Amino acid sequence: MELNTTTEHLSHKFPYAHGVAYFWNLLTVFAFWKIASQLQSFICSRLEAAEVEATVARFLSRVVQWALVSVAAITCLSTIGINTTTLSALITAVGVSIGFAFKGSLSHLAAGVMLLIFEPFKVGDFVSINGHQGTIFEIDLFVTRLDTPDNQRIVVPNNAIFGTPIKNYSHHKLQRLDIDINVAVDVEIDETHSLLEEAISGIESNGAPEVALIGLTDDVTNWQVRVWAERKNIKKVKEQVISAVKKKLDSQKIKSLKKIFVQMPGENWKG
Repeated sequence: MELNTTTEHLSHKFPYAHGVAYFWNLLTVFAFWKIASQLQSFICSRLEAAEVEATVARFLSRVVQWALVSVAAITCLSTIGINTTTLSALITAVGVSIGFAFKGSLSHLAAGVMLLIFEPFKVGDFVSINGHQGTIFEIDLFVTRLDTPDNQRIVVPNNAIFGTPIKNYSHHKLQRLDIDINVAVDVEIDETHSLLEEAISGIESNGAPEVALIGLTDDVTNWQVRVWAERKNIKKVKEQVISAVKKKLDSQKIKSLKKIFVQMPGENWKG
């Protein structure tokens, strides 16, 4: 109130007083902007040092930055005699109009915030999202970016992610590798079971390997070998299992009538 009275008094005494007031207020907003930017960087670095998810840290620090700048701008407008109550109502009305115009983008923003809160995946996880598989590169407020195994970048809107099932292959340290094998039906079931168990007995597995009879047709018996491994070792284990099974069947003159099918976690591989 006192500052407003002083400004009005100066405006009557000195014609250029309002111009000086505008200049100082603009300078104040600029100073607050610089301070808020520095504070945003500081808060972001401190949150990341506290092992807060990088995207969450950036989001929270930017909220603080824009809150400070907004308070400074409204305060400065008030000191030069602008009715901030009317201005706030106008900003609210404009905000509602923009909200209707960009309701699709706002839904992506809301979905992005929910993804940051519930964290169904994080940067570096291998996931299946909305029909796409890849490693999470970045989680933004509007979109999520992931890189496919063949090094393609896919950008998925957050609204399309939050409303669909998400399969996170990296959530658990251990994963199961399923290998389907078809053997001629005239080979004894017990003999095949024993051969497959012998073949995988020397494989390094995080847990007991399994051999299961999963089907039977006129021509073949369908078997499945299941081994557990850490994701970082799963391709190596896959090669070891296929090699061991093939060598064991060949040594007994037993033919696999079809290609060995390997179900990798998150990927389909043909051996």
